[in-house]
Amino acid sequence: MYLIFQLVFPVLSLSSSLFYLSTHFFCIRLYVHQPTQMCDLSFFFVLLVIFF
Repeated sequence: MYLIFQLVFPVLSLSSSLFYLSTHFFCIRLYVHQPTQMCDLSFFFVLLVIFF
């Protein structure tokens, strides 16, 4: 069980960081001057995954 968690967790964090980068790039391309709520939510999600 613990081994499965150790294997799955890096993959999850990596995928979430990739998701954050892609959404952030998408948000920057769409809204240059104002940050969107989607970017903030994805950033918050990545922070949660990294610290917990």
